[in-house]
Amino acid sequence: MSILLVATNRDMVPHRDKLLELDPNLDVEIWPDVKDRDRITFIVAWSQPANLLGQFPNLKVVASMGAGVEHLMEDDSIPDDVKITRLVSSHIQVQIVDFIESCCYQFIRRITDYVEQQRRAEWKVLPHSLKEERNVGILGLGHLGAATAEKLAAN
Repeated sequence: MSILLVATNRDMVPHRDKLLELDPNLDVEIWPDVKDRDRITFIVAWSQPANLLGQFPNLKVVASMGAGVEHLMEDDSIPDDVKITRLVSSHIQVQIVDFIESCCYQFIRRITDYVEQQRRAEWKVLPHSLKEERNVGILGLGHLGAATAEKLAAN
C-alpha cells in the first residue's frame, strides 16, 4: 500500500514529510515520481492532471486537499468504486471564512464600485448599507458553513 500526493501547483514535500513524521512506516510518494502504480491505494490530490487518477488499478480512496471535490467529481477516469473524500483542516477553514467575510464587506461597502471610480479618477460617495441591515444565506452548516455562520454572526 502506498499513498500518492498529487498537485501540479503545490510543493508536496512538506506534506510528505509531515505524514512520515506522524508515521515513519508509511509509504508516501509524490507524483510524478511513482515507483509502482499497482501499489497506490490512496491519493491526496489538488489540481491534478486530467485523467491521471484512473491510472492506478488498486486505488481505493481519493481525498481532495481543498475545500471542494468538484475537480475529482469531474474526472471520469476514476472508477465508480473508488471513495471520494476531502481533507478537513483548520487552516483551510480559516482561509475560507476570512475570504467569505471579506467578500461580504466588499459587497456591503461597495468596494468594487469605488475601485472602478478610482480607475476613472472619480470620487463620489456611494450609498451603502450597514452590516446589521444585511442577511447572509449559508448553504449547509458543515465544517466550513458553521464556522462562517459563527464569524458573520459575531460581526
